[in-house]
Amino acid sequence: MWNYIGGSKRLPIQWSAWLAHTRAHPPSVEELQIDLIRQQRVQHNAVLIEARFQQERTQLIQEASPPPSDGPSSQAEQPSVDPSSPVSPPPESLPTTEGFTPNTPVAQRPGSTLPKTGSDEYQPETWTPKARVRRG
Repeated sequence: MWNYIGGSKRLPIQWSAWLAHTRAHPPSVEELQIDLIRQQRVQHNAVLIEARFQQERTQLIQEASPPPSDGPSSQAEQPSVDPSSPVSPPPESLPTTEGFTPNTPVAQRPGSTLPKTGSDEYQPETWTPKARVRRG
């Protein structure tokens, strides 16, 4: 019991919903087991997707690396590539920033038309939320 209160274990959402009176009946053992199987299936699928993503990432790194030369070369000249590090796209695929300089004012930059805003005289109306009636 103290593990649930301390936060080291999580109470199933079905029980939380029943305890919060948003669910009419407590969950059954079968329902909890089915949900546990679903959670395990989701975690397994996430592991598969992550492995596939890692494989694609290493394949992109291998394709981007230059082919080995026939001449003698030392390993110290070639930097080691960490497959877990993010891969940056090639420079030609990055968007260009032609006509943009950081010191140019926004109004003078090409293609920058800022929308006009109203005055700052707007005052919001007072509002009080209505009390909610619980049914159940």
